[in-house]
Amino acid sequence: MLDEALARESADYARARTERRLAAPVLRLLDRDAFQRDWHEAVATGIRPTQVKDRLFRQDDELWRRLTGSA
Repeated sequence: MLDEALARESADYARARTERRLAAPVLRLLDRDAFQRDWHEAVATGIRPTQVKDRLFRQDDELWRRLTGSA
């Protein structure tokens, strides 16, 4: 259902999936505090709060492993 919804929203997404340039999406459920906890951990390292990037748009495999508990 997610794949179909993304394809309806974006012709480029649909084309990339059809041409097999993009794998099917994978849904991973996180605990409700995962992003907030990660934000606080980043700020605790000295990063200014306004500089902590939104995790949804970061291409950081290690971050996603930490968030999903697969580190």
